[in-house]
Amino acid sequence: MLDLGLAAAEAMNAVIVELGNTAIAWQSLRQLLEDGKIGVSTPSPAAAAHSNAARVEAARKLIMNHSNVLQDLLHGPQTDEATAPPVAYKDAVHADAFLREVTRRLLGCFEGANELEEKLDLKFPQQAAAWVQAAAYIETRLKGEARTSRELDTNADRPALDTRVSSARSLWRRAGDVLLWRRMAPTAADAMKAVIGEIRTLASAWLALRVRLDDAKRDAAIGVAAAHPMLARVEAARKIITNQHNVRLDVCNTSSQLNIYGDRMLTQLNLQRVSVESSAFVDQFLREIARRLLGGMPELEARLKLENPQQAMAWIQTAAYLQGRLQTTADQKPGRERDMGPAAGDAMIAVMGEICDSAQAWLTLRQQLGRVGGATRDPEDAAAAHSLAEHSMEAREEAARKLILNHSAVRMDITNPSMSKSINGTKLTQARSLLRLPYADAPHVDTFLRELARRLLGPKSTSRQELRLNPSQPPQARAWVNAAKFLSQRIMSQPQEYPGREPDMSPEAAAAMKAAIAELSALGTEMLADMAARGLVATASAAMAPRTRLLSSENHVEMTPPAEAAAAAAPVATASSPSKLVAQPTLDEGRRAASLAIRQLTKGNDSAFNKWISSKASLSMLEQWNEMLLQSLSNPEALATCCGRHFCNYKLPDDMAGWMLNLCILAESLPLAFCLSDAQTAGFPLIYINKKFSSVTGYSKEECFGRNCRFLQGPSTDPVHGKQLLDTLRAGQDSQIMMVNYRKTGVVFENLLTMAYVRDNHDRRRYCVGLQLDLTGLETDDGPWGAAALSSDEGRALIEETRKKYVKLIKLLPQKLPVPAPAQPVPNREALPLASGVEGGSGVEWECPQLQKLAVSLGVSMPSTRGTNWVAVLYHLLDQSQHAVVAVDMLTPGLPLDYCNEAFSTLTLWPRNEALGKSCRFLQDQKTEPQVLSNMITAIRRHEHFAQRITNVRKDGSHFSNDLSLHPIFDSNNVCRLMVGMLGVASDAEVSPPTLISLRKHLPSSPVDVALMPCEPSKFEPVPVVEQWKEHQGTNTKLIRLLWATEPDGALRQLLAMQPMMAQHFVSSFAQFLAASQRTEDEKLLAKVLEQQRSGAWSPLAGRTCWGE
Repeated sequence: MLDLGLAAAEAMNAVIVELGNTAIAWQSLRQLLEDGKIGVSTPSPAAAAHSNAARVEAARKLIMNHSNVLQDLLHGPQTDEATAPPVAYKDAVHADAFLREVTRRLLGCFEGANELEEKLDLKFPQQAAAWVQAAAYIETRLKGEARTSRELDTNADRPALDTRVSSARSLWRRAGDVLLWRRMAPTAADAMKAVIGEIRTLASAWLALRVRLDDAKRDAAIGVAAAHPMLARVEAARKIITNQHNVRLDVCNTSSQLNIYGDRMLTQLNLQRVSVESSAFVDQFLREIARRLLGGMPELEARLKLENPQQAMAWIQTAAYLQGRLQTTADQKPGRERDMGPAAGDAMIAVMGEICDSAQAWLTLRQQLGRVGGATRDPEDAAAAHSLAEHSMEAREEAARKLILNHSAVRMDITNPSMSKSINGTKLTQARSLLRLPYADAPHVDTFLRELARRLLGPKSTSRQELRLNPSQPPQARAWVNAAKFLSQRIMSQPQEYPGREPDMSPEAAAAMKAAIAELSALGTEMLADMAARGLVATASAAMAPRTRLLSSENHVEMTPPAEAAAAAAPVATASSPSKLVAQPTLDEGRRAASLAIRQLTKGNDSAFNKWISSKASLSMLEQWNEMLLQSLSNPEALATCCGRHFCNYKLPDDMAGWMLNLCILAESLPLAFCLSDAQTAGFPLIYINKKFSSVTGYSKEECFGRNCRFLQGPSTDPVHGKQLLDTLRAGQDSQIMMVNYRKTGVVFENLLTMAYVRDNHDRRRYCVGLQLDLTGLETDDGPWGAAALSSDEGRALIEETRKKYVKLIKLLPQKLPVPAPAQPVPNREALPLASGVEGGSGVEWECPQLQKLAVSLGVSMPSTRGTNWVAVLYHLLDQSQHAVVAVDMLTPGLPLDYCNEAFSTLTLWPRNEALGKSCRFLQDQKTEPQVLSNMITAIRRHEHFAQRITNVRKDGSHFSNDLSLHPIFDSNNVCRLMVGMLGVASDAEVSPPTLISLRKHLPSSPVDVALMPCEPSKFEPVPVVEQWKEHQGTNTKLIRLLWATEPDGALRQLLAMQPMMAQHFVSSFAQFLAASQRTEDEKLLAKVLEQQRSGAWSPLAGRTCWGE
């Protein structure tokens, strides 16, 4: 026996078990196939649509050739066939599991097949990503089924010894012969495509939810979820997402006695489980719960399709089961651990109720549709009320049927957030003429459509489902009016109305539906007018106006004012509680009184608020904030949630996370726009903005994240100012400059930008801090920084005074933040052989088919690989190229050139020793096209291929048109290690020289075994977050207090608008300070402000945002 240590034995045993389980699984699938078992029904709706014969043929091809198919998945085709990238070799286990799951779904649902179901474990997102990649690859391979192929060896009984002992290279060549899908019957290929597409959709959706879970919910929840705390929603969503496989198996458990693991007896026999045939619908329902809990992601919304009522029934039954199964306290079901906390359970139950209420309502309407349309239809039931009576029963029935069977698609179309793509991914046909509603209005649109269908069916049979407008909820009434307007314009009944589009229904049915729409629109308009009279909205016409869609230069995101979103989710007053309704005169008086009180509390150096800022009271309050925040971040999940809320999906560096978190959380209270850019990443992308930045520009954190501040520039921006800013940043200097920028609305404003680097003690530029001051002001701002005040002499003096303060205050940032020294990287060219066949250093010889292929294309011999690394050999080969080549080590901060060949020096006139270590910016000047440069930076940041012509400059100042391409190289851990650039002088011809095309084609593109790569340097050594937070707490606190003092009016408003706990600390501190200082009049002013804020008559940020909160 082998003499192994304990750890080695355990590793060997784990590998043996893994191989054994894989072999058993494939053998079991083969046995099912040979036994002639094929499910009459199937858990896969995609497979169910295809014949048994087609599914059997497709399954047989996979089972008999699964080893070769797996090799093809991992290495790609031998030919030059265009495919999606293959799966990384490190994901081979996941790829094999994917193939087994495709096979299982093709075989269908019967005893034995379900036991072989592959678990999609989202605790490890890499598996889902591998499944998605595998699906994409095979889908592109299946597209080539019509082309001729070489003969396949499909003899499953042939010994596999030659495969096991062959080299990796021969396996790769053999994989090129695997063209099994090209020899399948079209029906079998279609079945396989359908199942693969189904799995890809499922894995992509769960993967997106898993990623959003880690990104800390960048979109606000809508509907009932918005009324629940974010942490509770996250907890519930995390429980579903990370356990979705087991939850679905539990819901569809076919055993009447044992649990899904087979090791315990069932404990809740009273609960009704869902049929295994509805497993796909259960999975869909779970995804929809998680999506609504997290908020946003309309592209992942599950559609309720009533052509098959089984889906709606499965959703309703799953909700009933989970509600009975869910345990949120230890005493609910003694002996069982609770599933989640009470708050998380409440959020999950509320969301399930919302989904099922809608599903049940639509299912009932579907059933009524069947009755109205059948032989038993009751003329009295079918008679419509009001203006619908003049329309025939047949016309109304046709319109109702069209709406009910397509209601999900109709609602998603009305609230589609995209300005260019339809809900099916095609180009919008009426993007300009129709104004869609914000996605946040989706729940209101659903009720509108249900009431519309009910009226078309007739009042008697559906009277219990009548939906009425809430007299105290303006967003609902406004949504009904705007949905009515959209739908009446969208309905088409004649081909000539919009050529190229099929009519939605007959002219008679369209007339009936428009009549019903007009009724609901009139109800909404009347309700809005009544609300305006009672002071719930400003005016009926203003409240009815749909929210304007605002376009940026690059993308579109619907802008939802926070106040309105909160109003939609908050408890509303009813007609029976008129005391809660504030009349319009009271609202106006309240706003004026609060604004005047704020002005009196903040005006002048001796004002109460300014005195509080400079007192120990504000210092003590900030210490309380810090203590409370540190306590709330005591566990990793809370810390991750906080980072996601403030930094989107940016991963904070291990050595500066404490300082960044402390500064940026406190910066939310600042009255000025504050932003942070990553100076270590190409393009200086924004990684943080505070609330004031959004208020000034109109862009949310999510819209700004990852973008350079240039997106705020436009036609009126002076290029000279941009160049001055760029020059100072490149020189590593602090800068202050006035630039013309654009708000999201397209409105121009003057922006005073003050910027400074934060370096570490190793002199690395880590971050760039920006303070932005709006010198134009908002027309709606009646304070000292509003448009009216800034245009006066006093306003101009205030600007000059503040400008000088910012220059001094930004110097309070750490000049050099102390962090541990990073580990020294291993040189990429260490131990490089000097010539072909010369052995450098010790070690073993290794092979790489990709490098061998490159050597052949260059017409040179492969050097010895002993004692060196993969990158060194790549550089040695590229030295032989006649074309200019450079490479950047993507793990080195600042992305300096790590390699360039002699051809590069010949082209640019820059010697190697002068070019290496520099950023490629030395090839740019004023003639370099900004848009092309922006595209290139984006490609580098996203680790994507890039090919475009760009104007560069040589060392002697002469210019040339560079035929540039960039090629990312990843290791087997999916880390981008290199970005290789190929340069050439562009000619008048559109096509690059053949030799350059060949070089680009043969450059390695598949992931490289990480064991062959140079050791990855440790970029940042970790520093405890809490320890660093406390170390810099005093400096950050001082900076925040001084920045408050630059704009007291805005600072007081921001503090009142902070999160409830933080705002409460501030109010308590300020009130105690006023009482201790015996400022009785100021105490009354503060009380007046708080009273108006609590009543809803006044909002601290009213008029201070460019979206008009």
